[in-house]
Amino acid sequence: MIKNAYYLYLPALFGCLLPLAPHLATYSAGIMLLIWLFLLGKQVKNVYSNPLALLSVAFFVWQCVSLSYTEHFAPEGRQAIEVKIGLLLFPITLLGTADANAEKQRFWWASGGLLLGTLVASFVCFSNAVFNFCVTEVHTDIFFYQELTEILHFHPAYFSLYVVFLFYTLFYVLKHNIYGVDEWKYGRFLIYFINAWLLFFNLLLSARAGWIAMFAVGLVWFLYEMWQRKKLVQGVGLIAVTTAISLYILLQIPTTRLRIAPFLPFIKTERRVQPLHIDARWEAWKGAADLIQKNPILGVGVGDVVPDLQVTFAELNLTAAAYHKTLNAHNQWLQVQLGTGILGALLWCGLIFMPFWYYRTEKHYGLWLLFCSIFAIFVVTEAMLEVQRGTLFFGFFYFALVAATQKNSTKNNIVTQ
Repeated sequence: MIKNAYYLYLPALFGCLLPLAPHLATYSAGIMLLIWLFLLGKQVKNVYSNPLALLSVAFFVWQCVSLSYTEHFAPEGRQAIEVKIGLLLFPITLLGTADANAEKQRFWWASGGLLLGTLVASFVCFSNAVFNFCVTEVHTDIFFYQELTEILHFHPAYFSLYVVFLFYTLFYVLKHNIYGVDEWKYGRFLIYFINAWLLFFNLLLSARAGWIAMFAVGLVWFLYEMWQRKKLVQGVGLIAVTTAISLYILLQIPTTRLRIAPFLPFIKTERRVQPLHIDARWEAWKGAADLIQKNPILGVGVGDVVPDLQVTFAELNLTAAAYHKTLNAHNQWLQVQLGTGILGALLWCGLIFMPFWYYRTEKHYGLWLLFCSIFAIFVVTEAMLEVQRGTLFFGFFYFALVAATQKNSTKNNIVTQ
């Protein structure tokens, strides 16, 4: 019973709560840690013998070390460390076991919980938008971006991250017939139906990173499949047609048109694009790059990132960024380099790009590679490790995938159920 709770029920609960109430998801993660400490702690050798676990722990420890040269230890520095505690605990909790089959089950149960929670969250947001539109006759903007997800206080970019990951995970399940889903009476239809909803909801979320990730991953995956079937030319043609149709649809919707307009100068819009979404982000990157040039080796320390950025925004007269008093670098790559210097950036790059190295010789790392590719795209426009919903998601599913793949041979891997 305790083993099932550790490998199945608690991961499923964690995944389900993550989109709905991330502060409650931390309790299920805490219980998993306690079970590991009291029942499985003797297997800690599986942690310190794993290079990825050491990378994550070293990354977290170096974040803590950076507090020694930060001026804003509290609350900024303390909060920056607290939100990343999962990068220390998840490698220990998820890799400190030795049951390869149970670890595969844990990942799929957690993914199922995440799917359930994401679907519930999306229905809640959409139903609330429909209700407000019908009862109060508010503007159709209620169906898009931050107004859509405001009821759950869920930033659209993080919501979109979950949606895109689940969208391609479901296709992965179908491709590899996980749990024999292709033999279910309505298995294929159900996956197509759920993915149609996820695709539609991702459109409503209007997170540009979500659109880019959805398109980029799908483009690479589709062209790879067509290349294997020796139909690459037809694949390129289908991609061109699909891209044109998708762009046309996006341009017909006022809110999505506004989200695209800044990148396509020939598009005319009736309403002005909000500075936070474009000007402030560009200025945040410019300010971060300037600050990195001044502190290239050690960075400024995790506690000083936001305060020092505000000073830099004022010095460079970056008014759009300075208007938002707590704006971070809005790019995790810049955020890590800025806070922890070269060593922190190298450790972070090691975590993200390691699956690309493994995939060269072991093709069953495909889902892990897919996960890191999606996350790498999203953190170009958001500092996702600075928010609980981002760190919990990355820490848990990254190491759940590592546990489910690294301890299995090609004949007994995550796609074999």
